Amino acid sequence: MKTILMKLKVIVSPSPFTSELLIYIHGHFAMNIVIRLSNGKGTVIRITACALKKGENKVRIANLQRYAGGNYQLVIKLLNGDLVETIDLIKI
Repeated sequence: MKTILMKLKVIVSPSPFTSELLIYIHGHFAMNIVIRLSNGKGTVIRITACALKKGENKVRIANLQRYAGGNYQLVIKLLNGDLVETIDLIKI
């Protein structure tokens, strides 16, 4: 799997998180992505597909309070599997 070079800025808030994540994505073109949130054991606990428009985008992942605290990883990929961004997170 290769990492693709794109003009894409990703900000995740809050960090650390408790019950929800807000993902701000700014890109210079439209694209379709898949966002996966995995726990420290590698188990995918949430997956969502998004159609991003050119410019500012906001994706909300809610109802995370039922999951245990610890290390998590947010992975953003294109629909063809190319990696866009990987972000390590902490849940409290």
